[in-house]
Amino acid sequence: MPYFKIKMKKNRCLLLVLLSSSLTLIAQNNWEPTRFQKEVDAIVTKYQNTAITEKAPVVFTGSSSIRFWRNVSELNTSETILNTGFGGSTALDLIHYIEPLVLQYNPKQVFVYEGDNDLAIGRSVAKSKRHLKKVFRLIRKHNKNTTIVFIAAKPSIARWNLRSKFLKLNSKIEKMARSKAYLSFADVDTPMLVDGEINKTIFINDGLHMNAKGYEIWSKVIKPLIN
Repeated sequence: MPYFKIKMKKNRCLLLVLLSSSLTLIAQNNWEPTRFQKEVDAIVTKYQNTAITEKAPVVFTGSSSIRFWRNVSELNTSETILNTGFGGSTALDLIHYIEPLVLQYNPKQVFVYEGDNDLAIGRSVAKSKRHLKKVFRLIRKHNKNTTIVFIAAKPSIARWNLRSKFLKLNSKIEKMARSKAYLSFADVDTPMLVDGEINKTIFINDGLHMNAKGYEIWSKVIKPLIN
């Protein structure tokens, strides 16, 4: 192959790498939490007439893996369980909306699923952990009796290429949970695998979100952790 063709091919590869890096930086730096405002307003409206003031509820919040968990309230019928999952959120988005989606309900327990989208848009493991740690602090600052459960960033077909980063984040979250009172870690990662590989039968067509089988796995892990 002529030298100039090889050089052109290398330049195209370099251009693609630079473009990918630029898009990642744009996604991180152009953070726009208000894109979820209408959805958050709808969630608040949905629960504003719910009789939740008599008994502190259990709140499930975070990104779309929570939002699509339609029957999460059935995990424990003796408890009032609210689902305030929103959009394709990140931990930074949850920090922004922590008051309307979590704190205003003065919950006895909060289950949080964030980190998945954080890593997917290029945020580092360290920064994702810091954001989750802030979520924990904000909830605990509001009510010292509230317990928090961080749900592991799940493995998925669509993001299997980020597997090593997901494992690092989960390891850091689990370590954090061991070191702090009132914080637990729900390992949904391990049971979603078969012989160390992703179980493809538990996902819908997009390869990212789970079907009923996937949520059955989550239920078995999370139900014993409620209260």
